[in-house]
Amino acid sequence: MISSTDIEVASTKSKCCSMPSVEVFDQRRPLLSRYDLNKVIMNYLVTEGYLEASKLFRAETGIDLHVPLDLPENRARIRETIEKGHIEDTISLLNNLYPDLLMTFTDLHFELQKQHLVELIKSQNIEEALDYAQTQLAAHGLQNPDTLSELECVMSLLAFDSPEISPHADLLLESQRVKLASKVNAAILALHNQDSKTNLSEFYKLLLWAQHELEQKNVQYDRMTDIASGTLDSTQLMDMDKL
Repeated sequence: MISSTDIEVASTKSKCCSMPSVEVFDQRRPLLSRYDLNKVIMNYLVTEGYLEASKLFRAETGIDLHVPLDLPENRARIRETIEKGHIEDTISLLNNLYPDLLMTFTDLHFELQKQHLVELIKSQNIEEALDYAQTQLAAHGLQNPDTLSELECVMSLLAFDSPEISPHADLLLESQRVKLASKVNAAILALHNQDSKTNLSEFYKLLLWAQHELEQKNVQYDRMTDIASGTLDSTQLMDMDKL
């Protein structure tokens, strides 16, 4: 005869051994609220020095990180000159606003000079590019063999009538300016003992690490294949009918 105790034990075992509901595996559920996502975006805009975008975003969302938005103004000006390709203006601003920065971060100074050389080549100022390379960059390349190869890559652009078809055409992309602007911004923050890491970049690193760990353990999951668009690979979804 089955007692009530046996029924309770069986019920308990059933609950412990049963599979989680489909909802548990639903990886499309948002883990952050819209408010939290807005805070992440605001943190990125302020940290990276996008002043005008920060102001507009705060007005639209009401998100306030309790950071005066006039503080990143200088960084915003510097970012703008870099993204427009006005590198000499950038160097002038840095020397006026942060006199110690380029002396402290000498590699960054070389990066700026190298980008200016790229801008000269892009604008077809060949003679000026050759003169700038010889007077401003050649000595640095000889003193720092690690950077000499970088300089050679830039100079190789001159071997092509259309630099866009050269093996190093990626140096001409707008994204190079954006990367350089972020490096300069990070250096300014570091000079003032401020954190240059954004929450968004840390989340991205965490995402890549988590996906790597899941793949190493052969776990099926909904893989993000394009961070910019949030595209997910549906082939990685668990087939609940087979559970």
